Amino acid sequence: MIITILSEPRSGSTNLHYWLKKSNINLTSVFEPYNKISEDFITDVRFDLSWIKQNQNYVINEKYFPNCGDLSQLTNISDKVVCLFREDSKSQIESFIVADVKSNWKGQYSDTDIIIQHIETFHDKKLYMEQLKDEFTIFIKKNDFKSFSYEDLYYRGKIDEFKEYLDLKIDLPFPYGEKYRIKNKIKSII
Repeated sequence: MIITILSEPRSGSTNLHYWLKKSNINLTSVFEPYNKISEDFITDVRFDLSWIKQNQNYVINEKYFPNCGDLSQLTNISDKVVCLFREDSKSQIESFIVADVKSNWKGQYSDTDIIIQHIETFHDKKLYMEQLKDEFTIFIKKNDFKSFSYEDLYYRGKIDEFKEYLDLKIDLPFPYGEKYRIKNKIKSII
């Protein structure tokens, strides 16, 4: 069985990945196999699937990016595809900007970490994320993929629906770990 989770950046996919990995389910968990800074990096040849072994079960977590290429090879070999997005675009875009500026994609950050001297780059990053979200929405609808929002899983308790859809038996409490954004005084950067 191959499960593929396609997600927008800053949509809770890293925490979801660690939760699946920690759950000891009978799936080899591979996080961003085409990302050179990922701990599970396999190849920089986008969507080369030669590393997938027959008769092995996988959950592959991959990011969706604008113009990322043809995802059909990956989705066609998948038994199930789930897409993860975020409804709160403002918080997502702020998180993306801070992670990108600070090169901190997996660690906690405070609202006070927002770097004002980089404010001129915020507009371009905001436009980039808005384009990504628009394209991802079209991609999900075009392919009729099952999708969940960050808010569905992390606030509305739909993790059981997620597990049921993927036919996963997991007893480990969700979420695993802590939120990345530490709330101090909320400052908007966009």
